Amino acid sequence: MALYFLCKTEEESRLSMNELKVYKASAGSGKTFTLAVEYIKHLIANPTAYRHILAVTFTNKATTEMKERILGQLYGIHTHDPQSEAYLNKLIDELQLPEDEIRMKAGKALSLMIHDYNHFRVETIDSFFQSVMRNLARELEQSPNLNIELNTQEVVADAVESMMEKLTPTSPLLKWLLDYIEERISNNQRWNTTRELKDFGKHIFNEQFIEQGNELRNELKSLEGMRQFIALLQATEKEAMEKMGNYATQFFELLDKHGLAVDDFLYKASGVPGYFIKLQNGDISNKILTKRVQDGMLGTEIWVNKKNTTVTTIVKEELMPLLNAAESERKQHLIAINSCRKSLKNLHKLQLLNYINEEVSTLNSEKNRFLLTDTNALLHKLINEGDSSFIFEKLGTQISNIMIDEFQDTSRMQWDNFRLLLLEGLSQGAESLIVGDVKQSIYRWRNGDWGILNNLGRKNPEQPSPLDKYPIRVETLKTNRRSEKNIIDFNNELFCELVNLLNVKRLSELNEECLELKNAYADVRQLSPKETKAGYVKVMFPDADTASEREEAILESIGNEVEQLLAKGIEPEQMAILVRKNKQIAPIANYLAEQLGVVVVSDEAFRLDASTTINMLIDALRYLADNQDKIALRNLASNYSSHIAHQIASEEQLRTSPLQLLPEAFGTQQTRMGFMPLYELLEELYILLELNKIEGQESYLFAFFDHVSEYLQKEAADITHFLQHWDETLCSKTIQSGSAK
Repeated sequence: MALYFLCKTEEESRLSMNELKVYKASAGSGKTFTLAVEYIKHLIANPTAYRHILAVTFTNKATTEMKERILGQLYGIHTHDPQSEAYLNKLIDELQLPEDEIRMKAGKALSLMIHDYNHFRVETIDSFFQSVMRNLARELEQSPNLNIELNTQEVVADAVESMMEKLTPTSPLLKWLLDYIEERISNNQRWNTTRELKDFGKHIFNEQFIEQGNELRNELKSLEGMRQFIALLQATEKEAMEKMGNYATQFFELLDKHGLAVDDFLYKASGVPGYFIKLQNGDISNKILTKRVQDGMLGTEIWVNKKNTTVTTIVKEELMPLLNAAESERKQHLIAINSCRKSLKNLHKLQLLNYINEEVSTLNSEKNRFLLTDTNALLHKLINEGDSSFIFEKLGTQISNIMIDEFQDTSRMQWDNFRLLLLEGLSQGAESLIVGDVKQSIYRWRNGDWGILNNLGRKNPEQPSPLDKYPIRVETLKTNRRSEKNIIDFNNELFCELVNLLNVKRLSELNEECLELKNAYADVRQLSPKETKAGYVKVMFPDADTASEREEAILESIGNEVEQLLAKGIEPEQMAILVRKNKQIAPIANYLAEQLGVVVVSDEAFRLDASTTINMLIDALRYLADNQDKIALRNLASNYSSHIAHQIASEEQLRTSPLQLLPEAFGTQQTRMGFMPLYELLEELYILLELNKIEGQESYLFAFFDHVSEYLQKEAADITHFLQHWDETLCSKTIQSGSAK
């Protein structure tokens, strides 16, 4: 890298300003345009600069889009394409170079990149860390031929199954598992916890759990240590409750001393005395600090009538000081009590997580498997414990300019790892770029921490950052060129009002402003370049008493809106329906298809278990694995009758003789088919059940058999195990919406 900086061109030296640029780009504000321009600026300054730039995104789709945008605009600029004029004008304005020179250098950079494509590094954040990981495999004591596993859900499921198989009556795990089951039973939840454990086990990939380190996890394995810890928590909670109970005791002793009763005070038990009554009953929550109690801490008027001077004096001299002292301590004890209760409630869950984590590590070692989610943690540990310069040596010090897209979804560990790269580049005089919008933080399930972007550029004297030594320029892209003016105006008013509403609520409850929320939405207002007020917004709140009625009202209102749009000539492909959860897609898709004949195109609407053909294959497998599974046989017979034979089977037939509704060979060849390899068996069932007669299933079948092939590469061809894999993982897989015909 030293040689590279010695050979910088004049334009490149002028471009590099030892600066970190932070663009806060709201939806439709030209984020991709800005990022592509910044990338191309480096190429115009030095056509080989792509060798020193690393651009990272979060998805493969975004990576492809960015690569195509950069290469396409380089070609457009070089060939005088009118669609690249906006990029050209921006480059001329910012670089102050002649148009011909920019076009020439764009063509030169494009030619170099095409012939040296491996060094054109626009990749996902995961793929980048994987490349680092492979370079450091030896230092991390990992095999260079690791099997990289992306499906953490399947890994956790394997670990839970293995953990259950190893249980013995004397196993320490058994106690924590029984505690977990007892808690679920007490909460009226299912006691069969295997599936819940598999879902709960995903928390081992949470960065907060990972960062606690091996020392804590070793403590969790000590039964004696845990007993002592539990006893300490229980004693701490008991002591705090007793101290608060003493204030209630003192209050009622003072009343007895002066011959008073609760009814002698204003509002009686609903007034200030109610505070001590609740303390006596063990309630120390914030709910007991009512408005009357708060007023009672400031004056005597809320306690007793002014004319009763004797009681007023007692209140002022004895009861008010007691109330203020009690409230002062209550806040402190409440934190301790809640902490103890939360810890006691979740301690056995943490124990279970620890056991699941250990089992995952054991299985990974046995199978020479490495989880993609572990990459950040390993690199984070290596960087913290070792010399960061060693990392750059392994990376190759050619990377000097970093560009991070969708930065609001970066996790704390990812940021700690990337920050070293940024500091290295900044220290050498190169600039880097960050693009993001905290309002679009949607990947919290990937440990994303929007607070990093929200606080970037604001120095904290208590926690100084190495980046503070370098200039950080934060700029907001305010113009939304994508949406219509009415849409932009509606969002401006709505979100500004919501922020104010939440801030006022926090002020009233906690007496402090919600500064993080205000900072995150400080740039929420967008400008529109359009003069015409186009676009339409309609807000509806369904009037329903039950959840089912509400769902029905929502479906009906969506159907009415779609029907009106169709009547106005709007094509279905010009409409989009956004929902909060994937499970809401299927009901809407089914409703629109049945009521209006409109096909909804969505990956989630095309799950494999939505295919009649796939479901028939699975039901056939279930029956072959267990000929007592009458539900699977009945489902198979019903679907065969309606979709293949085009007949309606009676309830009597389905109940008494479902096999007679199916091809004769299915009943007579069960034994032979039971010994067939899984893949060949599925092909045999497809032919035997004449599933080719069901139209529109090709995409589902191709995707299903691809997944079966992938499964068989790693697992045994056992029907029962495959059905379990289907129920836990494969059934929720989707086909690409563009493939569904």
